[in-house]
Amino acid sequence: MHEWAVRQGMTDGRAAVLITDEAAPVTPDRIFEAVQVVIESVAPEQLIVYFAGHGVVIRRSEQWLLTNAPDNPNHAVDLSQSSENASYGQVPHVVLISDACRTAPEGIQAQSVQGGTIFANTPNADQRFVDIFYACGLGRPAAELRTQQESVASYRAVYTEVLREALLGNFRQSLSQRQDDAWYADMRPLRDLLAVEVPRRIRARQLRFHQAPQARIASDPGMWLSRLEVLPREIRLRDDEPPRLSVETTLDQAQEQVVNIALAGDQENLTTALDTLLQDPVPGGADFARTVATVSRTFGPTRFETRCGFKVEGAAIADFFPPYPGAERLDSGASLRLQPFNGAGSVVMAFDNGLATILPAIQDFIAALVFEDDELISVSYEPAKNSWRAQEYEAKEEHLRALRAVAASSSLHGRFSLDVEDPDMVARSMQVSKGIDPTLAIYAAYAFYDLHNIRRIAQMSGYLRDDIGTTFFDLELLSRRLVDHGVQPTDLVLPCVPLLTQGWSIARAHRTILPTTLRDVERYARDSLWSVYDAQAFDLFRQGLSHGDIR
Repeated sequence: MHEWAVRQGMTDGRAAVLITDEAAPVTPDRIFEAVQVVIESVAPEQLIVYFAGHGVVIRRSEQWLLTNAPDNPNHAVDLSQSSENASYGQVPHVVLISDACRTAPEGIQAQSVQGGTIFANTPNADQRFVDIFYACGLGRPAAELRTQQESVASYRAVYTEVLREALLGNFRQSLSQRQDDAWYADMRPLRDLLAVEVPRRIRARQLRFHQAPQARIASDPGMWLSRLEVLPREIRLRDDEPPRLSVETTLDQAQEQVVNIALAGDQENLTTALDTLLQDPVPGGADFARTVATVSRTFGPTRFETRCGFKVEGAAIADFFPPYPGAERLDSGASLRLQPFNGAGSVVMAFDNGLATILPAIQDFIAALVFEDDELISVSYEPAKNSWRAQEYEAKEEHLRALRAVAASSSLHGRFSLDVEDPDMVARSMQVSKGIDPTLAIYAAYAFYDLHNIRRIAQMSGYLRDDIGTTFFDLELLSRRLVDHGVQPTDLVLPCVPLLTQGWSIARAHRTILPTTLRDVERYARDSLWSVYDAQAFDLFRQGLSHGDIR
């Protein structure tokens, strides 16, 4: 990759900087300093950071493990935090390429790793494009395979192998020719090529190993990664017409298709698509479809006398705080009835599985929680059947429930994407009368954040506040309203920490201030889609609520 960079015209040692651990350990400081030197001395319009090595996902955030990790828990790079700093930094277009595993950490030592950022904390008024290429899907390993010279104990990373070939022009289908007669490897065609060619390369070696690359492309169409004056000779000798990519579908593409069907409200086609995925024609598709079915299933009470409460599947509520009026655990902890002060408030709950969480209680809504394997895979808010909201909600109930389940499953198995041509269709899909579905607003906020559409997130936050009298922490965080700030008890924001676990890295990048009693609560956070914590966190949240630090 370093050789490719030099061939692209980057000066060795100045614009193309190679960092390895052959002579000395790779540390966060070495990478940070190299990035800063390039930015200050070259002032690039595009900065590419390529990493090959070990990686893990901790609290839904990718960590690049450097030489001394996990013995030194700080010797890692937090990819989410780095992306966030880059998105408001000095470089107009940053490309992060990660040829690393995205699996859960093994053992207590690895779980304590918490990387930092490789970009300076120098916020710029203008938002920058940040594209991220992942070698594999969430929760999956990235393959290194033995080279064809079996006598040599040499291994090559398949993703990097295909990526390098594509950047050198070996795949005509990922290139476009422009008015200057040069050939360009654009972001989106490159993403599509990698998604198809990497699994094909692995299968060609008759291995059962599955690896499906993913990418988050936020830059405008036409942004490119590699430029070639001429194509390689063997490519030039082929037909000028680029062959089409295989009709094979990756899990990313299948999820995108299902999301678009769900947004359109086409229940019949949605059922057909999910039934097809259950047959597992796409690796990982059956798990995705089963999660949709699990999350969309109804259970528990649909009304309370107080018109507010929680119900749980896969665990039971063992304790809760504060004791709002009418608060009572029902059905051996399967549900909790309560009535929050002033229409909304935070509730911390402890469960019989040893976990705890804090969630908003909203008047006229019942929240449904679904646990699976000690992970909180879904939280959804629906109007209580005896509330004034129920009648207007019924007309869109089936559509919203299906869309919510698809969003939850997409987020759990990768990411919920809203890279659609008509963003207004998304707003219409989530709308209930003049309001907006509270749960979908959270999923959509993270999807729009990936696309750098901060304005949409701020709009949704305003819609929620107008409709239910409060908005959610995550929407304010992603709207960049909590940079160097925190949530005060008097603010119409609930709760005071991220609802989705992936929000923690963003909160750190934004230097978001937590209440004093919760300064250390992140270290109790578990790997889960929705934020859950070890049992010790219950007392921290209860203390904050008792002292009035949390609304």
